[in-house]
Amino acid sequence: MPYETSPEIDFSAIGLVVDVPANAVPTGGWSNSLNVRCKNNSVQGVNAFEDDIALWHSAGSIASGEAKAVCQFTPAGGSDLIIAYIVKKTDGNGSVILYNTGGSGNGRWEDVTNATANQVFTFDDDYPPQIFVFNELLIVNPGTDAPPQFTNAKVSAGSLVELPNWVYDTTSTTTAAGSFVIGSKYTIAAVGNTSFTGIGASANTVGVTFTATGVGSGTGTATITTPIIARIVRPFNNRLVAMSILEEHSAGTGDDVYQPIDFLFSSHITTLASLTAAEWTASTTNTAGDAFLLDTPGRILDGGQLGEFFIAYKSDSVVRVRETGDTYVLAFESIFEDDGIYSTRCFANIGNAQHLVVGNYGVYLHDGQSQKQDIAKDLFKDTMYALVKTAERNRAFVFQQTRDKEVWFCLASTANSSTGCDIAFVYNYEDGKIHKRSLPGVSDIFETELDGVLKIYATKSGTTLQTLSNSTLVSDGFFERTDDNLTDNSITKQINRILVNAKGACNLAITGTKFLGDSKTYTNIAFDPATQYKVDTRTSGRYMNLKVTMNGATNPELTKLQFDIKVIGVR
Repeated sequence: MPYETSPEIDFSAIGLVVDVPANAVPTGGWSNSLNVRCKNNSVQGVNAFEDDIALWHSAGSIASGEAKAVCQFTPAGGSDLIIAYIVKKTDGNGSVILYNTGGSGNGRWEDVTNATANQVFTFDDDYPPQIFVFNELLIVNPGTDAPPQFTNAKVSAGSLVELPNWVYDTTSTTTAAGSFVIGSKYTIAAVGNTSFTGIGASANTVGVTFTATGVGSGTGTATITTPIIARIVRPFNNRLVAMSILEEHSAGTGDDVYQPIDFLFSSHITTLASLTAAEWTASTTNTAGDAFLLDTPGRILDGGQLGEFFIAYKSDSVVRVRETGDTYVLAFESIFEDDGIYSTRCFANIGNAQHLVVGNYGVYLHDGQSQKQDIAKDLFKDTMYALVKTAERNRAFVFQQTRDKEVWFCLASTANSSTGCDIAFVYNYEDGKIHKRSLPGVSDIFETELDGVLKIYATKSGTTLQTLSNSTLVSDGFFERTDDNLTDNSITKQINRILVNAKGACNLAITGTKFLGDSKTYTNIAFDPATQYKVDTRTSGRYMNLKVTMNGATNPELTKLQFDIKVIGVR
């Protein structure tokens, strides 16, 4: 029987499908892949991360630290791109750095960290810090040890300050005059013969709260007053919301109070580039408030704007928040109670009034109403969750790449040895295709643009911020299609040639197997489109197993393959 040429098979048509058996993957789909994707109707490589901005201009605890979060902070009307990032220094404390990409010399870097005792913060993987721009101001929420802070466009060293009128909690710990810590807050408990007005108080009166400007003297005492800690701070319309609250009382944790379902909201902020008038304690003269999301027992993990609503994501449910315009200010409505969010930062606003969310039982789209759509079922859901290193699940986060209409589900896999995420499942929300890519241990990614060019910055362990290259690809990406019976289980086939439609050099390997459980051994055959249109090979079996691998970092731009095939046995 002579060889016949098969119809063309388009290997850019489907993408990765890993939650069904390999022998059930649709024609043209991949049963496994890494660092290749379907783009522009061809199989292409994925862009590589590269070292870019040094964390600091000279050796020290910042330069040798680890960046943890990043965003853009270019003041309104500014011409230079300014990058803001949070660094975990070698001593474990956090610093907030601004880098001016248009500057020169050491002046490109500015450390705006607040060194006041109760503003110093450390890090906890369970509560990653947030950094974002709101009302032309840079907002930094440490999430651990310190309250949210901000700075304006006229930045200078140490310019971060606590949000105005932030909520403080008075503890039962009493400090005697002479032992006050400069920069810490206290509430006068007993005046005695101490001049509290001499160390920052407005009056020598019991109950007055002050920030100590000196250690004090005399017989007076005061109780320590500590700022509440918000695990999450996000913008909503022209106000800020703070969620999942911790009250740190004394030096230890024994008397701390954690309120993971608490939802605080500031009063409306009406002055441009200012938070001065923002209030956090509700009164009859403002629109601030506080609510407990009680419908389900899960804790609040995150939230974000969706059209006119704010969506609060709990570990076990989703709550819609809306402005009412009346005395109650905000209304809270539970919309899903069968799933919540997987971890903090595991959602993206993809436009068309939709959030894409990584939940505990699937990846879903919703528009803030009562319906949601699972987009991962039978595609990658089970495989993705199985890959996560359980102890590091709270490192997971979502990144939206708007140019290519992609959402990356970044996670720490069971093989991860970094302090960030090493794998991402990538969903194209325009065509619904999936691919998987490696990550260099990143903990946060942010997208911006400079002079019309897309710039994507990432934080990771090491001495630099990373950028996603617009030209260099990750080397040796591949896809596999295994256990393909070529439409008939009953016959044994032989293939002796593959006709290749690819613009770039790549390596192809094909091997036949008799049974679905047989192991696959591949031998690469190089393909160079400058001199070839096919590769010659010889293999036989009931099932065919194909692997296409990039030639280093060369983009294959592969579309369709055909096979010269004949039947050599029927059983």
